[in-house]
Amino acid sequence: MTLDDFLAKAPRRQPKRGETGVPSPWLDFCDLKLSDAKAHVVDPSYAPIESEGCLVKLKRGTYAIQCQVMAFGADLRIAGLRMVLPGSKPERGDLICQTGTDTGKIAVYDYDAVSQVWRDEDNASLNILKEAMQGGRKNGVAVLDDKSGAVACMVRSGFGDGTFDVHELKDGNVRAGFEVTFISPDTK
Repeated sequence: MTLDDFLAKAPRRQPKRGETGVPSPWLDFCDLKLSDAKAHVVDPSYAPIESEGCLVKLKRGTYAIQCQVMAFGADLRIAGLRMVLPGSKPERGDLICQTGTDTGKIAVYDYDAVSQVWRDEDNASLNILKEAMQGGRKNGVAVLDDKSGAVACMVRSGFGDGTFDVHELKDGNVRAGFEVTFISPDTK
């Protein structure tokens, strides 16, 4: 099931006892092609500043961006985000770094691809990111350059602003991706 399908079908009622704080299965959001070895996990307003957020080294390839959702009151919140190689059997590993947001959003993208096409004049690239999150859309994919395929996948981060742990995902001895926790299952 996709994230959009889950959010569209999910009832907007008060959760029953035992449903609050229970994560959904991992839901497909989008695919992200990593042409170089670095994924950037960052508040979109700080893209593509290398010293902001978290740069995660991964193998080149096409990764699945997936999210988990939790119910709190009548709200559904993005509780976690992960970038994972399809077909892998990921297990959560060590803490890599932390990332944070002041805007209640987190972007994930191929750092080198986005850096190469980023346009500062008139905030052109930043405006593309902002447009992808407007109009009531809580999650979106911003196309920064059609020709190169540079995109940023963006989601709302749990309860909004904060700092979040980024853990590696391992398949055996191979780093198969990473996971960001916005809301812990222990949150009540």
